[in-house]
Amino acid sequence: MNIIDKMLNLTGNWQATYRLWMRPDSDALESPSHAIVSPMVNGKMACIEYTWTVEGNLVEGELFIGYENQSQQVTVVWVDAWHNGERFMICQGDVRSDGALTVLGAYPPPYGPDWTWRTVIALEEAGFSLRMYNIPPGGPELLAVEAVYRRAD
Repeated sequence: MNIIDKMLNLTGNWQATYRLWMRPDSDALESPSHAIVSPMVNGKMACIEYTWTVEGNLVEGELFIGYENQSQQVTVVWVDAWHNGERFMICQGDVRSDGALTVLGAYPPPYGPDWTWRTVIALEEAGFSLRMYNIPPGGPELLAVEAVYRRAD
């Protein structure tokens, strides 16, 4: 069973607390998050649509997930109205030995060279987790987002 098949086993509604770190030394901003996992392209890909809030404003995001069996490469197209607004981030990676999907993308900051963004989707017994990391040029990986989704009632 490949990662898409496993993702499609999660089809349905999910809820979590969305945690956002603006700086590594700050407390996380927290908000409720709702996610829907659904099949795309006749079940060959998966989609995670999610919402969260920041400063009272609703934010929508989507992750379009594809997997190429022959190359074992994962491609994720990500957009989030707060994080990357008007641009898609194209991310590529693989499935780790623990079964987690991990991909890297890049984005231009207001100044200087591009930063790297790592997304990890881990399938867990009770649901799935979404963790996103900011990686400044030459710097350490910094946890930016964490949401651990469980089935919504």
